[in-house]
Amino acid sequence: MMKDRILVWCDRKFTTFGIANSLQKQYDCDLFGIFQLTDKTKDIFRKQELVKFKKTWIFNDYVSKENKTYDLKYLKSFEEKYKINLWKIPYTDAFLGSNPYHKFTSDEVLSLFTQECKFFEQILDEVRPDFLIIRSYDNQDTRILYELCKSRGIKILMLVVTRFDLRYKIADEEDYIDDYTKDTSISGDSSNELENNLKILSASSSKRYNKLVKFRKDTAWKFLKNAVSSLLFANNDKYLFLNHGKTIPKVFFHFFSTKLKKKYRSSFIDKNCSSQILDDEKFVYFPLHYEPERLLFVQAPLYTNQLEVITNIAKSLPIDYKLYVKEHPAMSVKNWRPTSYYKQILDLPNVRLVHTSANYKEIIDKCSLVVTIAGSSGLEAVFHNKPTIVFADVSYSSLPSVHRLKNYEELPQAIIESLAKKVDPTELNKFINYTFKNSFEYDYLNPFLEVDEFYDKGFFSNKALSIRNIEDCLEKNKQVFDSLGLEHVKKINELKETD
Repeated sequence: MMKDRILVWCDRKFTTFGIANSLQKQYDCDLFGIFQLTDKTKDIFRKQELVKFKKTWIFNDYVSKENKTYDLKYLKSFEEKYKINLWKIPYTDAFLGSNPYHKFTSDEVLSLFTQECKFFEQILDEVRPDFLIIRSYDNQDTRILYELCKSRGIKILMLVVTRFDLRYKIADEEDYIDDYTKDTSISGDSSNELENNLKILSASSSKRYNKLVKFRKDTAWKFLKNAVSSLLFANNDKYLFLNHGKTIPKVFFHFFSTKLKKKYRSSFIDKNCSSQILDDEKFVYFPLHYEPERLLFVQAPLYTNQLEVITNIAKSLPIDYKLYVKEHPAMSVKNWRPTSYYKQILDLPNVRLVHTSANYKEIIDKCSLVVTIAGSSGLEAVFHNKPTIVFADVSYSSLPSVHRLKNYEELPQAIIESLAKKVDPTELNKFINYTFKNSFEYDYLNPFLEVDEFYDKGFFSNKALSIRNIEDCLEKNKQVFDSLGLEHVKKINELKETD
């Protein structure tokens, strides 16, 4: 019997490499690897023997921004053959759109498409893998590989987070609808154990978030130092989209100008946003998404203009309701949005812009309805007995108190109907039980922070590594990676049984 052939996408986040290292000890298969790494790192992985890959490819040896040529005829035939809409991809790519130093032209995007499509197609023709292990795709290279594998019937093994912190699963979609109603073995009885777990997970998530924020904050000036060092003494990895167009003056100007903008924007927010939630005011709540974010750009590509979404919600409200809009606290990392953005929200007569310091639980408790594009606040609302409207397919869409909006025209009626809905606790308990049954615990920050340490806090990820660094990381996180390897074996066997 032939061994399963597994293609692994390995990048600087290291997780899939750690999974491959553990998987080879637990499952008899042939492994092949594509490495997307920095110039200083790729040579180390060329020589590594920790994972016994049958063959490896270094992505940035085949794909370069310096290559300006493209083949429109080939791309057209690629689209038709695999039923993949290529132009949709750059519009949902957070990295292509968030580089402050360079705006990608049409020709540059088409050149990248030509190189990547040919590269991936040639590998798949040669390897003919049964499975692809890949991280959650959030930029165009991994998106193309993912879509190509799905089109060719290659099974995707993607480590994805559920809407419950620390609970992960292996699936072929990031946030597909979990139709818990099909599993008749799932009970809707309330479980104190699950309720306690949810409290613990929530507290754990807060600690992990604070740990990561502190880690980044403590190294802010080291980030700048490493940026200058990288520009002066090292060649930037030009395949990294966020490095395109960087120069020493641009880095300095961007760093200090954004700090000044942040101070001004923060002052504007303090002066113009309300922290008080009125007791006698009926309102619908809309929390702004962090940008760039995969949930927004990939799962709801037609609703990425949040100002337009807010305006349409405001137009659709009953006359006795207001819309409360709250900025995402994590936008402080991005130096907030331009004040012009907030002014447009403030100009809407039946909309209130709520300060980020306002008590989130109080807002949920006092609102009548939560409207979110694709955020977890919609699920949290259900826990507080509040109905929800979402603009994208999300894992909790199958809950009866959640309305999946299809277009703006149905929004006024959807709001009226949703305001009359009640949350069924039995259905919520079924959904919780189903999610826990089909997921496992995984704290992604442990290996992530360890990898960032030997990448010199992550800036440009351009620090030279040694095999010893990699071995130490694998050893320190052995239990984590062995557990992930075992979960992948379970998923592979499950998929093979259903064939």
